[in-house]
Amino acid sequence: MEGFDYKELDAYQATLDFFGWAVEVTGRVPWKFRAVGDQFIGASVSILGNIGEASGRRRRPAESSQHYRYAQGSTHECAAYLDALACMEVISETDRGDREAQLARIGAMITRLIDLQERRRTRSR
Repeated sequence: MEGFDYKELDAYQATLDFFGWAVEVTGRVPWKFRAVGDQFIGASVSILGNIGEASGRRRRPAESSQHYRYAQGSTHECAAYLDALACMEVISETDRGDREAQLARIGAMITRLIDLQERRRTRSR
């Protein structure tokens, strides 16, 4: 079995940092809006999981690309939840902007990983 080399990816490390912050923030979500916090955590952990799964499917570039695309979609979902959290005044506008920039950076890194897998897929045909 191969090692878990995805843990060394900058995209994974940045997502892990974001996830840790998301866990802390959801502790401040009012109980009546708990579903929003749960969805936010689910979307942020989905980024982590799909990066890991993509790495495990590296020898199948099409499958790997698809998991990176799922991770990419989850970054957008998290950005929408940042808006909701700001609306509920759980986070400040400054936090929203900072974390949205972090998600954009994560998304850009994931895009590069998708591009890499697509090049591998094209070469293997």
